Amino acid sequence: MAKWQRGGLQNRYTRVRLPPAPPLTMIKPALKPLFLFIGLSVLAMVGVFVFNNFTTITPSASLLIETPNSKAEAFLDDQFLGQTSLQKDGLADGEYTLKVINGEQVYQIKMELLGGTQTVVHRDFGPSDTFSSGEVLWFEKTGGAAMISITSNPDGALVKLDGKDVGETPVLVEETAPGNHDLHLSFNNFETRKISVRVESGYQLRISSKLALSPFPSDDFGQIAFGSEKVTIYNLSPSGASPYLDAASLAQGIIYWAKTRGLGTAQAKLDYFVDSEGVLYDSEGKTFDPNIFDGEPMETVTVGYLGNDDETNLSDPARDSLTTLIQKILKTPPLVDKVKILPTGVGWLRVRSEPSLSASEITKINVGEKFELLAEQAGWAKIKLPDGGEGWVSGNFIERLQEAP
Repeated sequence: MAKWQRGGLQNRYTRVRLPPAPPLTMIKPALKPLFLFIGLSVLAMVGVFVFNNFTTITPSASLLIETPNSKAEAFLDDQFLGQTSLQKDGLADGEYTLKVINGEQVYQIKMELLGGTQTVVHRDFGPSDTFSSGEVLWFEKTGGAAMISITSNPDGALVKLDGKDVGETPVLVEETAPGNHDLHLSFNNFETRKISVRVESGYQLRISSKLALSPFPSDDFGQIAFGSEKVTIYNLSPSGASPYLDAASLAQGIIYWAKTRGLGTAQAKLDYFVDSEGVLYDSEGKTFDPNIFDGEPMETVTVGYLGNDDETNLSDPARDSLTTLIQKILKTPPLVDKVKILPTGVGWLRVRSEPSLSASEITKINVGEKFELLAEQAGWAKIKLPDGGEGWVSGNFIERLQEAP
């Protein structure tokens, strides 16, 4: 947040005037002398106390720094404050430089703290600035009616105050009723910011908001068929977000969103991503070559497809890369010996209790059906029946196979 200059950015605000708050009840004339006497007496005592304890009773400024979903280090004028989230009280009025460091990301702003008020810095660090969000809230003393001024990045966000539209940022809401209020800031393809604030008479509450780009086209993700029931592919092709992102950044944003917001109705854990060029990304958003992949085998695989705008099918490069990957990572069940019943001339084959033509008939099975092969003996095959039973069939009418169970 750049330091605010009076008469500068404020001139761009859309001004909104709300109904004024009810006036305070006037003091009865008969009580004025009494109040005047008490006021002068208190003023005299306070004057002496201020002289001896000026730094103690002078209202100091307070700074609250919040970083949900992550830990960060905070520095005020290069002095280490501690690890966030934290609150620092007893600060003198004046201009400060705040630096909040989260890994390789550095968030730095200049601010002017006001005695008797608290400045709040709320920063949600995403994997990049594109997916980061937050607000800075501070007061300026005006001496008049309570006001709220709001700016945002991106500019032009729609602002609702207590459910009513008050304009697009930057906007100045004049003569706001003192007390608690709810603010909503929304912008197409960006996450809506919801802020609860309190305003007081004599002060202007200033809010600078940063909106994060949403990595999802919607909360309901379509699936793309791949030809295997063990592979689930969600279509996460962007809608309107592509001018801001490349596939790698989009993967990082989706991974962060899944950890902090969830994946909407799908609620899926994404194991891999693939883009329209066939580039593969792991669950941390790092690229890898499927031909030299040596990860752990998996029973099932869930993939997010990062295609082009509103794309509904896998591109050929994406399908080729996934085919190579799936062949390496899916657990392959051990093959079992089976038999397929060959034509008999009557459409069925007898199953007997023993490997002999004189043995009793258990049932009849149809030509073309397949059964697990349990044993073989002198022109006979022992098979497993669908009900779990066992029986013998003639070896003249079977074809031996090896298939998955």
